[in-house]
Amino acid sequence: MCGVAIVILSFGLGCGRQPANSSATTPQQALPFHSAGGADADAPRPALPEDVKSTAAVPFQSGSRSRILPTGTLLTVRLHGSLFAAEAHAGDSFTAVVADPLTADGDLLVQRGAFVTGRVESARLEMNRNPPLGYLQLTLDGINLRGRTLILRTSSLFARATARALTASAKPGSVQVPDGRRLTFRLIAPVALDDQPQTAYLQNLSSVSR
Repeated sequence: MCGVAIVILSFGLGCGRQPANSSATTPQQALPFHSAGGADADAPRPALPEDVKSTAAVPFQSGSRSRILPTGTLLTVRLHGSLFAAEAHAGDSFTAVVADPLTADGDLLVQRGAFVTGRVESARLEMNRNPPLGYLQLTLDGINLRGRTLILRTSSLFARATARALTASAKPGSVQVPDGRRLTFRLIAPVALDDQPQTAYLQNLSSVSR
């Protein structure tokens, strides 16, 4: 009986020590990458810093958004004064006013009635036609917005000049593109409407024109 008691006691002591040993090794097995992750392993890791995410959420802020007429914009003007095919020469200037306002996202960029300047690139009169006809190649080169003159670069437009009477007896001086004629030009270069961008834009164009 004494021997049986000793065996039982030894077995009980061995069982009592086993939980202590397992508890000491369990944390290392449960966190195999703890040493690599360190104390920051449980910290949140956003995909982007908060300041970057807030900027990306508002890519175009109203306070810093520049106003630009992009290449390809159609600008319709109304001729101010007639252009006579017999008198027009390359390099002559003409004036017009904006016929249709330009807007973007509810913002008025170019108001109706804005003063516009242009030039004649070539002129041709055909008095042997019945009735006589003429053709003027025109382009715009400037617009006045709120007291500032901005440079324009547009594609050429061929305007047909006709005689008011439309008869073979019409005189050369009567072949004209009449006052008030609507003409539509297409921008071939962007126009920055803000003060600072436009100043730099004008300087660049001036250096190119030289």
